[in-house]
Amino acid sequence: MLTLRIRGNTSVRAVFERIMCRVRIASGVEGARVLINSSAVDLPYELVVPWGTLLVIEPLPPEGYEPSCWLINGSRACAITLRLRVKGNLLVEASFRRSRG
Repeated sequence: MLTLRIRGNTSVRAVFERIMCRVRIASGVEGARVLINSSAVDLPYELVVPWGTLLVIEPLPPEGYEPSCWLINGSRACAITLRLRVKGNLLVEASFRRSRG
């Protein structure tokens, strides 16, 4: 809380700093890739985005693998496509399993 004692004509200007968040995306499978907001990237990958950014992350498994699930800061998420609203630093881990057949 900010308290100002003002005497006479005074101008007050608020200056806000944009909060930036680091997002690291990794996988234990060599050759794994993901789409981040429709752009393909090799894993591991790290990006810095403003707080509140929406990331849509889709798995691109290497040949012989299929998507399994995700770990987001250690919590399991089993959607194929992730829609994440970034509100802090994140570690996203893509899990893949060998394809059957």
